[in-house]
Amino acid sequence: MDYLFPKKDRLNLLDFSFKMNFADVGYGFVNYLALSPMHLNQYDKTWGTNVDALKDGLEMVHEGVLDAGILFGNKWMNFSVASTGQSLGYGKNGNLGISDNFMRQQYMRFHTFSRYFDYTLNITRYNSLVENQSSAEGFQNFNGKQQMFPVHRFEVKLFDKLQFVFQEQTMMYIDNAFDIRLLNPFIVFHGFNNYGDGINVSNGDQANNSIILELGYTVIPHLRINGQFIIDQITLPGEIRGEDDTRPNAFGALLNVESSWILEKYFLNAWLETSYMSPYVYLNNKLDESGQNYNFDYIVGYDIWGGNDDINYTGYKYGLIQ
Repeated sequence: MDYLFPKKDRLNLLDFSFKMNFADVGYGFVNYLALSPMHLNQYDKTWGTNVDALKDGLEMVHEGVLDAGILFGNKWMNFSVASTGQSLGYGKNGNLGISDNFMRQQYMRFHTFSRYFDYTLNITRYNSLVENQSSAEGFQNFNGKQQMFPVHRFEVKLFDKLQFVFQEQTMMYIDNAFDIRLLNPFIVFHGFNNYGDGINVSNGDQANNSIILELGYTVIPHLRINGQFIIDQITLPGEIRGEDDTRPNAFGALLNVESSWILEKYFLNAWLETSYMSPYVYLNNKLDESGQNYNFDYIVGYDIWGGNDDINYTGYKYGLIQ
């Protein structure tokens, strides 16, 4: 079944759920999952069997509260703090900025919307890969160094058929529980430090910046075209392009065509998607005193105590072979 169902989509042996509504303005949920070792095993597309995962008998891996969240909203905004799946964009296999590639992601999101304009502030928190990966002491540590991924997303509906999105985002490696600057909706993430090898990351404001542009167009009823374009590590004139000042701007693109129909009681959706990513997309190549620092790459994830770490691309995981 590993060929058909990714690990995040597999059924759990036990799932204890609790939900509560807050009048008409919000709700909260908690899902406590008892995961089997077979659920956590990474599938590697090789021929074999997963029966070996049962060699420990019925011993379970308790990941604690795997999914939880609290959400509030009204007719023009919503606010959520959650540990669950998330994705931003109109991609089908994924998006160039934030995709649902993990068992869950820890994030805070503010979204305000109208007929012609949407704004989203999304801040995702990941574990520090260098210091906490495969470390019981670093599991879910909120007071040490960690990766923060803030996103500003502006969506404009120019006409009923045309949609334009500007998304600014950065991967930061901070040494505190939270950076209050990230709550400023008018801050420009490119103002944080970008290129520069041999840096000391202890000041907590180094970053891997990128910009995403999206365009959606409804050609005719039931036929829509969505395009995304990402530029990673943008450098302006006068900025350093790596240690040798030659590192290029990295870019990627995604295009899909979608058709949707409602047929009596059924909903029919068909789509075709393709992408291209240049080699430097999502990578940063920053160094610190201990050598290569991968915490600025868009390869992120979480420690799972007692199980395999959940590591993947935060963006389009099918667009880059590394």
